[in-house]
Amino acid sequence: MIIVDCTELFQNPVRAGIQRVVRELLRHWLAGALPIVPARFCVRHGLVSLPPAAVRLLSEQDGEAAALKHSDLTAQLGRIAQEQRGPPLTKRDGVFIPEVFFDPARCRFYRQFLKEAERPLALLAYDFIPYLRPDLFNLGTCTPQMPYLYLLSLADNVAHISEETCRTYLRHVKRARGSATGPALPLGADGLKLVHQSWSAERRGFVALGSLDGRKNQHLIVEAFLRLWRTGHDMRLTLIGRAFDNADLGWREEAQSFPAFTWLETATDFDVARILADARMTIYVPEAEGYGLPPVESLYAGIPAIVSARTPSVAMISENGQIRLEEVTPDTIAQAVLRCMDDSYAEALWQAAATLQLPSWRDFARATVNWLTGIPGMA
Repeated sequence: MIIVDCTELFQNPVRAGIQRVVRELLRHWLAGALPIVPARFCVRHGLVSLPPAAVRLLSEQDGEAAALKHSDLTAQLGRIAQEQRGPPLTKRDGVFIPEVFFDPARCRFYRQFLKEAERPLALLAYDFIPYLRPDLFNLGTCTPQMPYLYLLSLADNVAHISEETCRTYLRHVKRARGSATGPALPLGADGLKLVHQSWSAERRGFVALGSLDGRKNQHLIVEAFLRLWRTGHDMRLTLIGRAFDNADLGWREEAQSFPAFTWLETATDFDVARILADARMTIYVPEAEGYGLPPVESLYAGIPAIVSARTPSVAMISENGQIRLEEVTPDTIAQAVLRCMDDSYAEALWQAAATLQLPSWRDFARATVNWLTGIPGMA
């Protein structure tokens, strides 16, 4: 039996980013043969198992759970937490943490776990951008994140979401502690649950998925389209993602004056599927990224993508179905969009995207299980 610490997902069950990874892992683990106990951390009791009702909601095992708004899902989980609490768990089982956290008490708990537990601790590491590029987040200090980073440096069983983050971990976190590390486990590309799309010249929309967090360059994407709209072009742009406090929104007033522009700060998977059903291309051009799910999810559905060449998720696959930008500027984005408005060129990209073989979340869960069960004493 393996304890899976899902505290962050339980506390903030959004459907994007790291929470999406944890939710997909839960969904596919629970459908398989690996015995796991989903759990959360609380200061008073340590690790406690999650009630079955909470697990069903978090893993979205039925259609009703998947359709719940974030506020409704959070409210239901809050009621469950008040009415039901699973028993405290001992340190006699292996623990896997597939999420990032900055709670000092939780970090102390796991540092003590490493010293006292009879079974191993394993972690899935994501990116290290806040530590290496704090300027992208307007962070004055990284001090609050350091307990978690220190925990990662102490752990012997750490897997990664990309080859790039694995290299960064060895170079900047492990340093003199040796080179041993876990595998790179490519994330699943089928999370949108979108029917495979087909080319049509009627598709004229471009979609940029991802939170406006200061590093995904949505301001450059919008500026590129503003330049095109000002000169009479009529292709559509839809942004999907909430804006962080540090996001550059200087473009908003002018962009919203054009009928071809739409910005959805919140969207369910069903909303995203509806919008992508009219998309000619997606666009994902971050300044820095640990993985980058949006372009591979687009490609999995058959929709080509304009991407930054530095995005780790596409660096791990062939270039089929993509326009890879070595330099991301409004001009290079606008040029790529104009190329894609040529129907014959766009159709060729769609045909190339259809040849890709990308991993699913089931593949990711299977690879994770294989890694964990290979750790002595884990299962």
